[in-house]
Parts: sequence; C-alpha cells; structure tokens
Amino acid sequence: MTINFWCPHFCWRLLSTGALKSRVKDSSLSVNITTQGVRPTLYPEDYKQKRLTLFDKLLAWVKTHCEVRISRYKLTLIGHALRDERELGKHDNHFSRFFMDTLFLSATPNERVVLISDDLGIIPFFHGHTNLVNTEDYLKRFYSEQLHSRIYPKILRLGYKGYSLPTQFIRSEFFKQIQGEEALYDRCLKNLGTDPITILTLLLDVYANSKNLISQKRVMSQNLLSNFLNWGVPDRLTYDAFKAMLVMKFRFLPHYKEFVLEDWAIACGRSSGLITDTL
Repeated sequence: MTINFWCPHFCWRLLSTGALKSRVKDSSLSVNITTQGVRPTLYPEDYKQKRLTLFDKLLAWVKTHCEVRISRYKLTLIGHALRDERELGKHDNHFSRFFMDTLFLSATPNERVVLISDDLGIIPFFHGHTNLVNTEDYLKRFYSEQLHSRIYPKILRLGYKGYSLPTQFIRSEFFKQIQGEEALYDRCLKNLGTDPITILTLLLDVYANSKNLISQKRVMSQNLLSNFLNWGVPDRLTYDAFKAMLVMKFRFLPHYKEFVLEDWAIACGRSSGLITDTL
C-alpha cells in the first residue's frame, strides 16, 4: 500500500519563506505571568540554533515526501467570509490559518485521509471531524508488546520529550537505579505526565525504599516534584489539594509525612518563585 503525505498550504508557506525561523528569539528566558504567579522558563544556550536546524530538516523532509495541498472547501469558506471583512479579520492570524488548513484538508470527502499529529492543543477540536492518530496511540496500538522492552528505552536514550510514560515503567527504572543497575530513571523524570497519582506512587517508592539515607530521599523527592511542576500540572490541582493528597498517601508513613510536605513546598517555591493557594 502506498502512503501519500499531504502538507497544508499555509504550513508550507511558513516553512519555505522562513517565517517560522524569523520568530525564533535569542533570549534564553521566557516568563509566563498569570493571576496565580510568575513562572520562568530557561532555555539552553544553543536553543535557537537547534530550532533553526530543526526547521531546515523539516523543510527538507516536506520537499522530499509531501504534496502541498489546499482544500477547495476552505477556499469556498474564505469566499463567503470576504463578503464580511470583519468576520474574515477574526481569523486572520497564523494559528487560525494553520488550523483551518489542517481541518479542511484532513476532512476531505471521498479520500482516505488520516491526520497525524502530536499537538495536544488542537487534537480535541478534530475528534469527530477526521481520522486522527498520534505517535503514542499508534505505538500503543500496534507495538504494545515492545513498548517497555524496546521502544520506551530507545526514545529515552534519543532524548525525546513530551510523551507520558506509564507509572510501572518509571517505577521499574527507579528500582533499577537504587539497586545500582543501569537505568533511565533520570530521563523518565522529563516525561512524567500530569497524573498526580503517578507522582504520589513514585514519592511513596522514594521514601519507602531502604537503600538511601533520608537526605538522599529528600533530594530525590524534591527533584521528582520539581519535574512534575515543570511538566505543567492540571489547572484544577491547587497547592492545598495536592498537599491533602500527600497527607492521605503518607498516612502509613507518618515519620516521612512532614518531610514530603516540606519537599512539596520547596518544589513549588523553585517552580514559581512563590507559593500560593493555586499553582
């Protein structure tokens, strides 16, 4: 079976004209300011060059493997919108153009089209409108037996980030590490996901193991919590709510409860510069 890749027209324009490359900034720091606090993000010194290199490789791949297309249904919509310039102006930005291009192209009638995307920001909008698959779902569906033994270790060694690892896999790498075996636990911390139950389980493992001194456990605990916060916690998870979950989880380890609560406070301070009732 032959698989043909389509590239939305506006995406091609952004790549081929250098518009995306021009938006990469030299700054090594960005700051997200909300009503809940200030959260800085630090970037490595070679961040800009790596991003530019990525765009060059992506452009080369699209030139080799893709057919650039624009949906005629999108053209029809724009034609109607042109009758009302105010309505057209609402959608005249990069995100809207990319979104519309992708949506209409992936929903082309009488074509066997599958949208491949790992963009969690747009995926919810496409369910029900088109066939959709992301990398994680694809691997889980077709290579489930190889995930733990081959795929997860490989993508961790290659430095990929942005996917959620299963709790059991992270735990197995943790126990390997404390046993002195070769492990990928430190790399797992960069892909924790946003499930607080996973974090609570791992914290219990950290404090319940008898291989480390209390000072070592506290360093591991704070590192774990800091990585959890850096990933991006769920919007409705507040400081006090997670604190209550910690109290409940450590009810059978009361001599460690105060340590882990203090670890949580320290991690929150490192992450946002202040501790508030909401993160």
